[in-house]
Amino acid sequence: MRDLARHEEAMALAFEAHALERSSYRPCTLLGALHMEAGNPAAGHSWYEKAEDLGAASEAMRVNFVP
Repeated sequence: MRDLARHEEAMALAFEAHALERSSYRPCTLLGALHMEAGNPAAGHSWYEKAEDLGAASEAMRVNFVP
């Protein structure tokens, strides 16, 4: 959904995925990216931190967002 620019649906599905699989970092990285793209960097960084806590490599989340 994110790739199709359907961000609201992507956000809802990412939250659902996180609720179903709380031990996976993948929904967290997606939620981080979606929040960053939506102009909410504080929430984005928070989700990225959660992803790191669950085992995601910090290098994988270093993405440049151009406003």
